[in-house]
Amino acid sequence: MMDCPPLFARPGGPYQDAGGFDWADNYLRFGLLSKVAALLASGVTPLDWKPDLLHCNDWQTALAPAYLRYRLPQPAPSVVTIHNLLFQGLFPRPTMAPLDLPEHSF
Repeated sequence: MMDCPPLFARPGGPYQDAGGFDWADNYLRFGLLSKVAALLASGVTPLDWKPDLLHCNDWQTALAPAYLRYRLPQPAPSVVTIHNLLFQGLFPRPTMAPLDLPEHSF
């Protein structure tokens, strides 16, 4: 289980606050989710198994393959399924540094 109360224990929904506005830190929130998914699909997973494939859905987990490529050893293959192209999770270039992804991956 992933537990990070500063990013997830708050009123509202998973994408927006109680007023219906996107959380300003959604890039960090879903970046963490992607990082954990990538860790579990890498050669350094803390679990006793490794998946054959990491299947990501939409922008919320689409950074997982990037973490596998740039930050983790022995990655599993990955695929991203896009269900709704309207919601792309676009964020400005300065978000790359806090996400711990190389600048050239932007």
